Amino acid sequence: MKREDIKAIKSMGIKAIVCLATEREVYPFWGGILTYEANVISEGMEFYFLPIEPKGAPDIRELIDLLTWISSRATRGKPVAIHCFAGVGRAGTVAAAYLIFKGMTPKAAIDQVRRVRPGAIESSEQEEVLFQLGSVINLVLKKEIPLKLILEPIETKKPRLKIFRLRR
Repeated sequence: MKREDIKAIKSMGIKAIVCLATEREVYPFWGGILTYEANVISEGMEFYFLPIEPKGAPDIRELIDLLTWISSRATRGKPVAIHCFAGVGRAGTVAAAYLIFKGMTPKAAIDQVRRVRPGAIESSEQEEVLFQLGSVINLVLKKEIPLKLILEPIETKKPRLKIFRLRR
């Protein structure tokens, strides 16, 4: 995405941008992700960076965190633009994931996104995470796993080291 693209997206009413491109893909346009993020923020938009390798997919935890972020903006009337580098695989995967998050089956979501963007969701890894998301949502709806477990970020705290001095 280039500088003029940010302004064009903003003029369409977009209030937040999700970037799924890698730092390596962003670098030629911005010199790094921090410059890109600063430009998005300077235009009054929010920014979410989740780098995913081409043809790759986020893990289920990353995907649910991202979908929660997108949904919280969308429900407050803040449209979100999602992009990767080519706008096919990674962005298509997240678009389909959002449809699943909002109630579609994985197959219906994949078909819908592919109707709008032929060739979208281009790898088995991307399809797999969408079916995995559908399964997780079904388990929550059946109350087989608590919603709280899905929506709360996993804490990755390091154990605290306690230093004891031995008295002599």
